[in-house]
Amino acid sequence: MRALRQVGQLDVISGRLVSVERATDGVALRLSRRGSAVVERRVVDHVIVATGPGDVHDAEAGPLFVRLLSRGHVARDALGLGLRSSEDGAALGSTGRPTPGLWLLGPLRKPARWESTAVPRSGNKLDSWRGGSPRPWRRWP
Repeated sequence: MRALRQVGQLDVISGRLVSVERATDGVALRLSRRGSAVVERRVVDHVIVATGPGDVHDAEAGPLFVRLLSRGHVARDALGLGLRSSEDGAALGSTGRPTPGLWLLGPLRKPARWESTAVPRSGNKLDSWRGGSPRPWRRWP
């Protein structure tokens, strides 16, 4: 992860996602950084959701998760522990198929891998996603 950040191919931002929309050149995000009320818009190639500990509950998850769930881009597991994901971490939608460009990391993957929160393993996972990506990681505008 450090190498990707150093070359500008990965940005890690602490904050809140307000919305996620499909865009012609990637995925359009509206987000506010931690401690700020200002909402930024960014277009990215990939979104990696790595929220903090806890289960996903609509009332607490915020507008991003409610929207992703309601549009079928993500789906809960049968026990409500988190979200369904493929072996490599791709978010599975309500159809059971991967949602292009949306990856899960951390407690949200509890149903598939219990969790994937160890920093070295998370870095390895980013490398594997990049290797399987049709487009290289690019710096956000």
